[in-house]
Amino acid sequence: FFMALATISIAEATMLKFTYPVFAIAASALFFGEKTERIVLVTLAFSLAGVLFIVKPGSFHFQAGYLYGLLNALAAGISVGLARRLRATDNAWTIIYYWVFIGFFLTLPLLLTVTVWPDTTGWVIMIAASLTGMAAQGTMLTGFRYANTGVACVIMTSEVALTTFAGVLLLGQILAVYKF
Repeated sequence: FFMALATISIAEATMLKFTYPVFAIAASALFFGEKTERIVLVTLAFSLAGVLFIVKPGSFHFQAGYLYGLLNALAAGISVGLARRLRATDNAWTIIYYWVFIGFFLTLPLLLTVTVWPDTTGWVIMIAASLTGMAAQGTMLTGFRYANTGVACVIMTSEVALTTFAGVLLLGQILAVYKF
């Protein structure tokens, strides 16, 4: 996601990220035999139409950020499918603990290559992002106890509007008006 942000707007990166329900539903069906209701698939089709509306394929000029955004969606979709399955037997906070624990060791080699460490403000922002991110993951995983992957993905798409609003409000990004 952050690699996508290097070349495309937060709205576009978020839209691409939110193609993940396609991958989550496919992973849950393929790996675990989970069924998806027709209304969820119809809602998902409207969501994907919204992605096309924002990304504007008629005026599309390839940038690496678009590829990174789709790869992020693929990884997120598979992760959501796996998390949904884990939530059937495991506590949400146990899952988060192991994600963080395993993630630390997987990313340690990348951390060791960092030559510039954040200043105090950077650390404060990273801690805040970590805490709010863990809270978001916790609420998502708790919700997986009560909804199948398709329904959960439809509910989670509200993040698109909230993130786009944050991009406008906090980062000063301007939404382009779609032209037919």
